[in-house]
Order: sequence, then C-alpha cells, then structure tokens
Amino acid sequence: MDLGKRICLLRKKHHITQEQLAKAVGVSTPAVSKWETGASMPDILLLAPIARKLHTTLDELLDFREELSEEETKTLIESMRVTAREKGLAAAMEQGKRLVLQYPGADQLKLYVGTFPTMMAHTADEEYWSDEAQYQKLLDETTGMLEDLIGSEDLDVRMAALVSTATRYMERGRFDEAEDLLGQLPQQPVDSRHLLPSLYLMKGEQEKMLEYTERNLLQDVQNIMGDLRGRHAVFLKEQEYDKALRCAGDYAELVRRLGPPVLCPSELLTDTYLAMGDEEEAARCFLDYLEELLEVHSDYGQTLYYSTIAGKIVSAGYDTCLDIKRSLYRHITFCERYQSLLKRPEIAGRLEQLNAQTEQKP
Repeated sequence: MDLGKRICLLRKKHHITQEQLAKAVGVSTPAVSKWETGASMPDILLLAPIARKLHTTLDELLDFREELSEEETKTLIESMRVTAREKGLAAAMEQGKRLVLQYPGADQLKLYVGTFPTMMAHTADEEYWSDEAQYQKLLDETTGMLEDLIGSEDLDVRMAALVSTATRYMERGRFDEAEDLLGQLPQQPVDSRHLLPSLYLMKGEQEKMLEYTERNLLQDVQNIMGDLRGRHAVFLKEQEYDKALRCAGDYAELVRRLGPPVLCPSELLTDTYLAMGDEEEAARCFLDYLEELLEVHSDYGQTLYYSTIAGKIVSAGYDTCLDIKRSLYRHITFCERYQSLLKRPEIAGRLEQLNAQTEQKP
C-alpha cells in the first residue's frame, strides 16, 4: 500500500477529517486530499507530525517492516505475476526491485524476486526473446540479490540461494565458484524428510503425513528427472543412441506416472529420434508431444500424488498454465531442430490448435 492510501486508511480508522489532519500539520485541506489520491507526496519534514496525529509510528506510516508473513509474501509475488502478464517482465522486475527496497529484511521476498526472471521467463517481452544479451543482463542483476541471501539466517532461504546462485554461475561458465557453493550444501547420510511421514503416521496425524510424503515425492521426482535429463544430454552428445533412447523412455514413464502435470513425457524421445536422423519416429513422438502439451494443466489438485499440497505449489493456476503453453509454443516454433517436423500437415494442424489455446485470455 502506498503512503497516500495509508494516510487515508489511518485517518478514517481514527475518525480524523482531512481538515483536522491538515490543521494539525500546518497544510491546506486540498493538500491532504492530494496526498491521499496520490497526486502529490507530503514533505519529508511533515512525516513525523502526520504519524503523531494518526496515532502511529513513522515506521508504520512508511510501512517499514523487517518481516512479512508467508501470506503477505505470496500476495506480493502474485501481484508481480499479474504485472508480468499484463505489462511484461521488465515492468514486473521494476516492481520487484521496489518491493525489495520497501522490505529490506524480508529474505523470502528477496529470494522470489531474485529468481523471478527464470520463473516467469515465459511472460518475457519480445525484446528478451530477440536479445539474449538483454535477458542475461537481467539475470546478472538479480544474481546479486541471490548472493546476498547466501548469508541469510533463514535456513530454507540460504539453501535455495546457494542452489540458485550456483546454477547462475554454471550458466555463466563460473564453474569453480559454482562448485564451491554447492560444496556448502549439507551432506546428510540420513534424510530426515523421509522419517517425518512415519512419525506423523504413528501419531495419527494423517494429514501431516500425506503432506510430507507429497512434498518428498515431488522433490525427489524433480531431482530424478533432472538427473535423467543430464544423462540423456551426455548420451546424445556421445552419440550413444541406445542409451539415450532408454533414458528418454524411462523419463517418459516417470513423467506419466509421477511427474508434475506441467510436463510432457514425449519431449526427450522426440529429441533423441531427431538426433538419430529417424524423422518418421521423431514425427510420431513429436505429435504425441503436441497432444500432451494440449492437455497440460497446472492444477495439482487433479493428481493422485500431489493433491494435498496443490494449494501450496506456486505454479498452480489456469493463467500460469497458459503462460507455460505460450512459452513452449514459442520454443517449438522458433527451435531450429523442429523446423522439418513443423512442415508436416498433421503436425501443423495440432500446432494450430495449440496456438489457439495460447491466445485465450486467462
């Protein structure tokens, strides 16, 4: 909330008229009206008298707080998401930078803002799609935020910042620095995450047990998928196509059975057959890929294994699902390796369906 709105809210809360506030701080009534509508701002020397008259502190008047609740943080991040969709990524990042300045002690908020460009790359303005250097500049600017959080007192924030910063370093070829950061992550011989569900089951707290098993499963599946994609990339590079096919097949089966609903099982199979030069099989898998993409959704509540935590997963929401489809549609249509497949009539038809979906309004 901006200063003018806070002045108005506090004034009405304490049943103070604009005339009374104006008289107390030595300004005209229209001046107070302009503050409250955002047409102007009070002089800095007037802030303390305004705070006293409104029975609050200067910090409260300026909404200066070291901490934000989880719900408040989610609300602010969602407002950035809306801005990104309606006005573009650049406008959303400017909003995020202002929020970080407004709440300098809110490490969770800073973490979200720091990782926002990668989370919301699918909403990026055309300028970011056409100029990779500009998008990389944005990543470099927010990497500084993540570096600051490596010393956070919040363990979850610190661990997330370590991983995110190390990933950014790897993308920029700063491999030794990335290795140093990853070495700071705790190496646990026993993962307590998998003991807690048993504890809650014994205590009869079934809801907690379900929530923890779903959190564990989602994290573990995402880790396995990342490992499989990494191995698949190596097998393709080394032209070990039998291994690449096995890896792509295992990835597809994992996604179908346990993967988040925002993923498409046939993606790696398509890439494998293209690398092998088998365009017929590649076209068959690519058609499956497009069919899967048409059915992609981000409502984890419809899934067997993640329904309990669905409301706590950041990506949940129909509008986010459309964003993901728009991003993948752009990727497919601009990706060089798919160009020969796009000329096939059956694929062109499915692509038109996908384009029609992406043009829907959230």
